[in-house]
Amino acid sequence: MTGELLAAAGCGAVVAAYLLHLVFGPGSAAHRHHRHTRLLWVRGVMAERSQAVMAVQSLRNYVMAASFKASSALLLAIGTVTLSAQAEGLARAWRPAGGVDWVAKVLILLAALAVAFVAFALTVRHLNHVLFLVGLNAADATGPRTPENVSAQLNRAGICYTLGMRALLLAVPVAAWLAGPVPLVVATVLAVGLCVSLDRLPAPH
Repeated sequence: MTGELLAAAGCGAVVAAYLLHLVFGPGSAAHRHHRHTRLLWVRGVMAERSQAVMAVQSLRNYVMAASFKASSALLLAIGTVTLSAQAEGLARAWRPAGGVDWVAKVLILLAALAVAFVAFALTVRHLNHVLFLVGLNAADATGPRTPENVSAQLNRAGICYTLGMRALLLAVPVAAWLAGPVPLVVATVLAVGLCVSLDRLPAPH
């Protein structure tokens, strides 16, 4: 096994360990806290009609942020496809002897960007439902329209947004991999470190 394959396997193991940390470790506690905070926010908005304008503005900003990131992921994917048109020349320049095929790296990068785009698009979809539900009167908030169900819809948007952000951040090491194994290792350490820091709850003051 070449040094590049070893570096790729090691970085893959680091990313897998991070995902386990996110799902089962302290990172999951932070996301549980965020889910509960969204529930409290929805309950407050639906109980107090004077908060409706603030809620719509907040959700609109959320939609705009997700739309911007979905557009960014799509543009990056288009740029990657354009770059792949020069694959033959770039592969000769950037692929070390016995290294991983350059086209395979591009396909992995495209897959990460596709995950990011779909995740952000689903975020917008869930938020569009919440925009209608959160403005209901308390008397109409029954059955599937209770604050708990509305917050569950909002939490789905949060999960998709988190997935999209992680896919974008983890696409950076794959892009760095095009230049060789050393940039891959450095970018993986930085990207995973940033992701771990984002999953921590802020320290109380």
